[in-house]
Amino acid sequence: AVFDAEAGELLATLGYPRQRGTPLPGAGVITAPAQASPVAAARGAGPTDANASPLELLRLARMRIASGDWQSAAKTLRSALASGQDGFELRYLLGQSLRGGGNHAAAAEAFRAAAAFDPTHRDAQLMVAVTLKEAEQPDAAVAAYQRLLEVHPEFANGWCLYGVFLKGMKRYPEAIGALRESLRLREDIPTHNALVMALEEGGQTDEAIEEGGRLLDYKDRQAMQAFENSSFRDRRIDPPARVFNYKTPNRNIIAFSLWGEDPVYVHGAIVNARIAPNLYYGWRTRFYC
Repeated sequence: AVFDAEAGELLATLGYPRQRGTPLPGAGVITAPAQASPVAAARGAGPTDANASPLELLRLARMRIASGDWQSAAKTLRSALASGQDGFELRYLLGQSLRGGGNHAAAAEAFRAAAAFDPTHRDAQLMVAVTLKEAEQPDAAVAAYQRLLEVHPEFANGWCLYGVFLKGMKRYPEAIGALRESLRLREDIPTHNALVMALEEGGQTDEAIEEGGRLLDYKDRQAMQAFENSSFRDRRIDPPARVFNYKTPNRNIIAFSLWGEDPVYVHGAIVNARIAPNLYYGWRTRFYC
């Protein structure tokens, strides 16, 4: 479970669907002819779709997904289906390739077919919900999320994604409930942020302020814990050499670092620059971009 939490999403992105129980045929490390790299094989070196064995077709598909060649991967997987192959991994990989190529509705059907081979497979069910959302089928996506969470009620990330989706649909009471359930299972900053926004957008300003306070406390605890575990934990700031003088604002600096041109940062910087002189007389804001 720990390994899956740390590396499962990356492995799935690289073409390795997360497995349960006995590995399925064709699952495992990508191998390629000694004279060719996996990417080269994906571009034509080694077996082709026409002469590949069923196992080689799956390997080719995984390599093509890893290199982002979604269309070729989907074609390879359909060749495997046409040859009589079928199974969880084949359908899951087909869902990945179709989603990568932007065909979200077809991807949802492929993930649903994968889930039919293993109805309790968490990620297959999750991807059904995600791709239905991407296919702009909100009611079907809601139903898929509900099925997922009925089978996996302790899936914190599933509750979070469901809550964010409901918030986007302006179904605030349900979104707030889902996000609170996610936080009950696993506390993290993005879910706290989403809950604050859902409360505020849903007209529960007092609750949003209260939740925002809990989020700041959590961030503070996380920062202090990180500091105590760092190599800088024994460092201390010396007393200032100069006494604060409100008459020299060019030396009294409130410093910010901006991550980029995203309005969520730039607008906040403008607001801070405007209000700082009123809140902190004698101080000047400085922004590092």
